[in-house]
Amino acid sequence: MRASAIWSSTRRAKIAVIRGWGWAHCDVVTPRQQLWSQQLELRKTIRPDSAMTEPWH
Repeated sequence: MRASAIWSSTRRAKIAVIRGWGWAHCDVVTPRQQLWSQQLELRKTIRPDSAMTEPWH
C-alpha cells in the first residue's frame, strides 16, 4: 500500500466521522464529537416547544 493510498483512506475515514458515520467504530472521540452526540441525544429526548404544541398522539 502506497502512502498516498493510506492518506486517502484515512482522509475518507475522517470525513466520514465528521459527517457522523461510524462513530461506533471510532475509538478516539474528540470533545467536539462528544458535544455533537450529546446534542443529538438531547434532540431525541427533548422536543422543541413548537413540536410539543402539535398533536403527536
